[in-house]
Amino acid sequence: VTSGAVLLDGMDVRDYKLSDLRSRISFALQKSELFSRSIRDNILFGKMNATEEEIRKAADTAHALEFIDQREEGFKEKLAEQGMSLSGGQKQRLSIARAVIKDASVLIFDDATSALDLKTEKKLYDALKASGRKQTKIIIAQRIASVMDADRIIFPEGSFHLEAKNGDSFVKEIRHEFVQSYKENTVSSSEDESLEVETIDPLLREIDAELEYASNIFATSSLNQQSKISDAIDNCLQYAVRNKALD
Repeated sequence: VTSGAVLLDGMDVRDYKLSDLRSRISFALQKSELFSRSIRDNILFGKMNATEEEIRKAADTAHALEFIDQREEGFKEKLAEQGMSLSGGQKQRLSIARAVIKDASVLIFDDATSALDLKTEKKLYDALKASGRKQTKIIIAQRIASVMDADRIIFPEGSFHLEAKNGDSFVKEIRHEFVQSYKENTVSSSEDESLEVETIDPLLREIDAELEYASNIFATSSLNQQSKISDAIDNCLQYAVRNKALD
């Protein structure tokens, strides 16, 4: 921390002993580090004194039970080195179970759900909400759909920066930046600066239509719709970032 302050449980992080600070943070990464031990042991690395009930609950929250219980030895099954005997999504779910079992004050997902389909990812976040645990969750993601339920969304990309208080506000901000970016890069000072979205070429107009739609129905739409909307938002962001970089 070089300026200001970062508080954790009401206390400046600089005032914590490093070991105490680390004990309050749990994380799962995109690349899951698994060991040539049993599934149970791999989850236990998050909390070595966890009970069998806690292990099973963490696996359930991470939606790993569905494949663990199908394996011949269940939690006792020994994994191949680096978890090579598992799929990418299964490895990520075990890594998430390990992070969840710690029950830390701060939970960090660094693209930790990238190998999960939208349906499984949504179930995971719903389960975390249902746990009732008061916990700060920091989610770093490539898919817009992964953060749409967040209380605050930040999109930094060089000189391009967006920040919003929730998913709906974020979509509206993106739509605004999209239209402004298009105007700035297509309308000269001698042209009509009252350019409306309707004048944008068909492909970009389609993206904007998806964004307008998304701002109203994302939360209640089907997973298939959310996937399409997420793609449209990603396209819009790429367009805005690319044009900002050219300014």
